[in-house]
Amino acid sequence: MQTQVIKMQTGTFSGSEGDVIYYREVHSEGQSWAALVIVHGLGEHSGRYQYLMEALVPRGIDVYALDLRGHGRSGGARGSLKSWQEFGDDLGAFLALVREKAPDQPLFLMGHSLGGLIVLDYVLAHPFQAQGVITSSPALVSNAIPRSKRWLAKLLSRLMPGLQIKSGLDAAGISSQPEEVQRYLEDAYVHDWGTPRLGAETFAAQARIWKNVNRLAVPILIVHGEQDPLTPVEASQNLYRQIETPYKSLITYPGSYHEIHNDIQRADEFEDLTVWIKSQLEAEENSTK
Repeated sequence: MQTQVIKMQTGTFSGSEGDVIYYREVHSEGQSWAALVIVHGLGEHSGRYQYLMEALVPRGIDVYALDLRGHGRSGGARGSLKSWQEFGDDLGAFLALVREKAPDQPLFLMGHSLGGLIVLDYVLAHPFQAQGVITSSPALVSNAIPRSKRWLAKLLSRLMPGLQIKSGLDAAGISSQPEEVQRYLEDAYVHDWGTPRLGAETFAAQARIWKNVNRLAVPILIVHGEQDPLTPVEASQNLYRQIETPYKSLITYPGSYHEIHNDIQRADEFEDLTVWIKSQLEAEENSTK
């Protein structure tokens, strides 16, 4: 019998250099058996994972999600940061907060798009922070951005790092469902701003991950929509091939665009996430017998 959602709480904590970082947490009425931390994508925020929260929490998985700096209700200029390390420091502080709130629960870490990039980079530096990692349509390549613009971003990152520029993200690529695209466009906490520093730091993080992908040792599940026009599914397939640990899984969804969790196959994804998280805990339990 499934437990029932009883409450969502929100709060803030001090991120890197004292900036205010907003977060939300959703708990189940009965006994929860795992905790999932979510890191969202570029220009969006933690509130856009409602379907996922409503599906996983009644199954006993508590969900915690933060708004990245420069996003949602968190502090900072929109789409801006001084260095990529700020993302890592904020995530580390949030994970410590979740550990305090749920000291006995197995912890899993999920990142979507830009969040997937942040999560992968973080676990490479902190490999024992979570029982498992999930990447959703991770932003592993920047092929959609012309080489000239990537070069310009690196140059302006030194000269005008905080210059706010429209990201140019095509909202139609978010979901195959028009109502979900409209919901995205009407969300007051969604923005389409970026800065040269954010762009340059993102390109550097992508290169760093591909250089060190063979060092990924944490169990990982990669999920990606096969019709994703924003981040190519081929990059996730390549990531899967290059990861050397046997504790890896890849699931692609033929009918889904960039945000599987807001698309036509979301129920399948939510079931797959639950099954995978359970399988990691069962494998860990069996290994200790």
